[in-house]
Amino acid sequence: MTERISGVYAIVHRPSGRVYVGSSVDVFGRWRGHIRSLDDGKHSALELVELWLLSGREAFDFVLLERYLGRSVEELRRREQCWLDSFDRPLNRASSTLWPIVVSESNRRRLGKPWRAKDPEEWRR
Repeated sequence: MTERISGVYAIVHRPSGRVYVGSSVDVFGRWRGHIRSLDDGKHSALELVELWLLSGREAFDFVLLERYLGRSVEELRRREQCWLDSFDRPLNRASSTLWPIVVSESNRRRLGKPWRAKDPEEWRR
């Protein structure tokens, strides 16, 4: 069993340099949860989902920005917000500017339910 690490992390889309910032008392467990929700297209950050489905998992890095040794969850959230504020156009938003591209009518007909697509390769064709 691996050590649980608390801290602030980023999911980095290498091609664009854009990031999703989060925090957790178990950052690597949280990363596994992100992977599951992104693969299923069910993540709350829509631009992150779209980039994930368009680029594939291999286009992303998971980075531990700051290890948090304190005990206050409120302070951990404040540290997350500080990091979030330091990035230009983070992917944490629930809205999307990519929506018309990814969920075009042709993709909808071809894939049926685009947000349920399991294979990112389908999105690249």
